[in-house]
Amino acid sequence: MKAKYKNVSFKSQKDFEKWLKKLTKYHIFFEFKGQDFLEWFIDERGEILHSDLQSWVWNGKMLKTDSIKLGKKPVFTDGKQLNYKIVKIN
Repeated sequence: MKAKYKNVSFKSQKDFEKWLKKLTKYHIFFEFKGQDFLEWFIDERGEILHSDLQSWVWNGKMLKTDSIKLGKKPVFTDGKQLNYKIVKIN
């Protein structure tokens, strides 16, 4: 599955926030182990729409949606697993 939203741009912060709210199915928070990000916004297909930091790295990456579970480390569609557990899902 390919990313649909990696290079989307917006006219304003308000437009971005509206878009993000509309498309986000999973808003996840990670345990803190010194990494540069703590939360991701993910769509229903598993595409990372936005990261609180390092969006340029994470946006457009695809997760297996069945790996988005509290207390688990998410798995990318290529089989690689993130090193941080999910501690909260909104």
